[in-house]
Amino acid sequence: TINLSGTKVAGMVTGGSAGKEGNILAIHASGTKVHDFTNIQRLRFHLPDNVSAAMPAMLTLGVQNKDIRGMNVDLYIPGSANALSPNDTIHLMKVADGGTLTTDDKILGEITAKQGASLNYKFHVEKKDTDKLVASVIQKKLNEATKSVTETRVAAMDFVNSGTNLMADAGITAALAAGMQQGNDNYTTWAAQGGTNMRVHSGSYVDTRGYVMNVGFVRKNDSVIFGPFVAYGRGTYDSYLDDGTHGSGKTSYIGAGIFGRMAMQNNVYIEGSLQGGRIKSDYTGNISGTVTGYDSSNPYYAGHIGVGKRVKLMMGTSIEGYLKYFYAHQNGMRTRLSTGEEYDFAAMDSHRLRLGARYTRSVDGVGEVYAGLAWEYEFSGAAWASYQGYNTPSPSLKGGSALVEFGYRFAPKKSRVSWDINAGGWQGKRQGLTGSIGINWAF
Repeated sequence: TINLSGTKVAGMVTGGSAGKEGNILAIHASGTKVHDFTNIQRLRFHLPDNVSAAMPAMLTLGVQNKDIRGMNVDLYIPGSANALSPNDTIHLMKVADGGTLTTDDKILGEITAKQGASLNYKFHVEKKDTDKLVASVIQKKLNEATKSVTETRVAAMDFVNSGTNLMADAGITAALAAGMQQGNDNYTTWAAQGGTNMRVHSGSYVDTRGYVMNVGFVRKNDSVIFGPFVAYGRGTYDSYLDDGTHGSGKTSYIGAGIFGRMAMQNNVYIEGSLQGGRIKSDYTGNISGTVTGYDSSNPYYAGHIGVGKRVKLMMGTSIEGYLKYFYAHQNGMRTRLSTGEEYDFAAMDSHRLRLGARYTRSVDGVGEVYAGLAWEYEFSGAAWASYQGYNTPSPSLKGGSALVEFGYRFAPKKSRVSWDINAGGWQGKRQGLTGSIGINWAF
């Protein structure tokens, strides 16, 4: 391959001494000039960022007559280039004024080209007048596999939702136990940590794996507990489209927030949390044969509000019913792919409602085991991006999922530490396993 970029060669460019088979002359800038070339099988034109129908020919020859029969033509367009429009005509090559360019059917006709990993083109290559070789746009469309680029947002949102779930379950449970041990008007610490291995069906699917944690202080004031906390999560994901396109990367978030829970009459309670911070994610994927990727960072905020009632039964057993609403938001952002395209990602929202019940039984006066069932429905959770005026296909978290959970809470005698261990299985829109450990320390 011989690469020329605006080069001016007064003599002959020779592809090789052993014939033309496999030899490529690659032109990377308009205005490139050579007197002539020989032993070249393929002409490859890398169109510049400022490509337009008005730019001069990519390659100008000094000879008046040139025979290019039997040669092939390829076009490459960087993702950062101006988008072409149907009927735009690009001047690829010309001979000296007054000359003749001789072509055949092999070099003429329809060829395809890609702009970065995102746009697919069809060009018609033909001889214009007697001395020019041109390519005209006859079709342009977005590559449907660019949906893979937006799956990263789905993975990040699902990961934040896992952290919010942890706060609403093991987090508040640990904080409540810590507050009850410490008594009124004192701050004490608590922590909840968990793991997730989840598949989300998003119109394709995304597998996420990772670790989430909440750490905070709690203060009890009669029937109310409240306090600040820090939220952190880190994991990896793999996304798969129906056509086999595979993307992967890492995602993490860190944030801070507040929570509270109020006990009311008849064992009714209301609770809530609110947090905000920043998500970081990266993506690497092979989109229709083109490897691309990007790094992203954007603010997020999330929270929940819930109400529940616990009814005591007999022999140390009880049943609890609850309804919880969860919300999460990622800001929109702009980022550049490694292939040059600038993508605008829209803001993304998640609205979930969960209805559930838990059965609890005391064990030896130092702990309790529980089992629960819940149904959760996601009302939103769509992600999309735009490039050059085109919107990518939109994966979504929307849909219903069922949760089955089992857990054990225990507080060893004469210990300042109590524990809540939980395992859950999901089926439906979300499929997989979650687990958590809630810990509180009384000082």
